[in-house]
Amino acid sequence: MIFASLELKLNFFMSSPTPFDKEFNLAIGKNALLKSRILSVFFGAITLGQVASFSIMSYFDFDVVKNLSIKDVYLIPIVMGVIFAGELWSFFYFSKAQEQGRQISVKAGYFLAFLEASMPSVLIYLICGYSLNSGILSKDNVLNGPPVFLYILFIIISALNLNFRLSVFTGLVSATQYIFLLFYVSGDEMHGVYMPLMIFKGVFFIICSVISGMVSLKIKESVLASLQSKNELISTLDFKVKEKTKEVEKQNELLAEKNKSITDSINYAKRIQTAILPPGKTVSQYLGNSFVLYLPKDVVSGDFYFVDKIENKVVFAAVDCTGHGVPGALMSVVGFNYLSQAVSEKKISKPSEILKFLDMGVNQTLRQSVGSGVNDGMDLSLCSLDLNSLELEFAGAFNPLWLIKKSSQNVCCEIKADKFPIGTNINGKADEYTNHFLNLEKGDTVYLFTDGFADQFGGPRGKKFKYKPLQEILISMQNHSMEKQKEILISTFQQWRGELEQVDDICIIGVRV
Repeated sequence: MIFASLELKLNFFMSSPTPFDKEFNLAIGKNALLKSRILSVFFGAITLGQVASFSIMSYFDFDVVKNLSIKDVYLIPIVMGVIFAGELWSFFYFSKAQEQGRQISVKAGYFLAFLEASMPSVLIYLICGYSLNSGILSKDNVLNGPPVFLYILFIIISALNLNFRLSVFTGLVSATQYIFLLFYVSGDEMHGVYMPLMIFKGVFFIICSVISGMVSLKIKESVLASLQSKNELISTLDFKVKEKTKEVEKQNELLAEKNKSITDSINYAKRIQTAILPPGKTVSQYLGNSFVLYLPKDVVSGDFYFVDKIENKVVFAAVDCTGHGVPGALMSVVGFNYLSQAVSEKKISKPSEILKFLDMGVNQTLRQSVGSGVNDGMDLSLCSLDLNSLELEFAGAFNPLWLIKKSSQNVCCEIKADKFPIGTNINGKADEYTNHFLNLEKGDTVYLFTDGFADQFGGPRGKKFKYKPLQEILISMQNHSMEKQKEILISTFQQWRGELEQVDDICIIGVRV
């Protein structure tokens, strides 16, 4: 019971300064008070239960309490109950005041301190009564033994009030109660040998109370200084964080402006590239029953298609420039320009000659033969179809031609291309490309393509689509119209790619003669 009460007083004193010490309350936060007061009520309930059990033991005449007087047995539980009720009241009173954000009055603080100072007196009264009546200790032992130790201990604990006046007040109340205890224990001998002892110990307790108050003040100053130092550190860090946040926001604004400028430029470049490419109406007019599947990886593309006409011959090509995006788009403009010159201005209709002219033009434009440091070019497949005779001429740089005959739709015939690209010659001489001749029949279908479709990663294992499955798809849909074939290819590509990123530009041209 003594240790439970000691623990009760320790917890209660740790929480008692915050209700009537506004500065400290704001510093340590509101939750600390509530938690410590819950512990106070808990340990107070233990103490009260122990005193109640002591009374029950006396009712059943247990040996441990049978020698105590009536006032020792019943008065002490009553006093303990009153003190505990006061502490319970202070718990709800302080908690409610704290929720409302108001400061507790000084009178309430002194009242609480009085309740706390009364706790050791009741305990010591119990010890003295039991010890004297049972004959365990003499008066000298009682007055100079446990009571003095307990009073000094409680006075020291009162420093946890963190308030100088309340700590001193608690010590003075304890000293006064100890004097009354001397009267109770000494009886008739009070005016004799115990009078100097009473005066000495009273002064001693007062000194201890003042020291306790000074210690309380020092503890509070130390805690507040520590909290202030932490707050200053937090403020400094908060200031730095705000400054960094402003700096990051400013950089984000600049990045957003630059990004908008770049995006606007790329979108405008797309408009230019789209305007250069043959419109759908021209493609349908020249090639008739056909489709062009054109899927850029980015806003602008390194792949492009070309369709033009010289008398009764239609020249068409699927071109894959080095790279994609803006670099590829720049190369596509160069390539498209030379193809237009070869067909429209030079009136060249032979595919191998067109590739030779394109190869020389790109090489000269990029100055690759004189060590410009640029090593870019393009792969393509190019056809010239005579609309009268249905004779098809083909030449290719790495990219082949696929032909599916109407008479044998289960077979895809591949016309291979030459293994040297456009525009990467370092000797300044144009390559000689092979010119292939094919006699077509009505219903035959020709396909030109770049590598974007076959190189796309996807499927359940995230692998490349490859050329063999692409051939099988083209063979399987020969009974469909060219427009339907385009829809099937788009659907197949999207299903295969799934959530993965498109890896390259895609261009496929299909022509049914």
